[in-house]
Amino acid sequence: MKFLLMERFQRDLVVSVNTKRDLIPMPCQAKSNPAKSNPDASSFTASLFWDVETAAIDFDKHRRWIVQRVLEYGRIEDWRAIRELYGLEGVVEAAQQARTLDPKAHAFLCLISGKPKDSFRCFTTMSYTRLHWAY
Repeated sequence: MKFLLMERFQRDLVVSVNTKRDLIPMPCQAKSNPAKSNPDASSFTASLFWDVETAAIDFDKHRRWIVQRVLEYGRIEDWRAIRELYGLEGVVEAAQQARTLDPKAHAFLCLISGKPKDSFRCFTTMSYTRLHWAY
């Protein structure tokens, strides 16, 4: 029984390490890439931009909105696309300027970039509205 548990733990560890390696760029890839000259909305999941005309998206002008949308609602393929499009530093810079950001996305970016929590605008301008029914 102990051997089976150990084997399962090792298998899960290998899967998580491979997944983490895929999410976090290697040190040589951590430099920001210049934005692609002709990005296309077709590289993202169609449900991300359901409320706008995809032909009207300007990937330079709306960088912060695109990064926030992908971090909060995107899939892993969308994460890879913005990382390829803007580079890790470009994604972190755009997220640092966002007024609101999901706490999990905020923690994820802090982890992979090594930036402190308070360097993000969403952390310093948190809404502290009280709930009516605080149970």
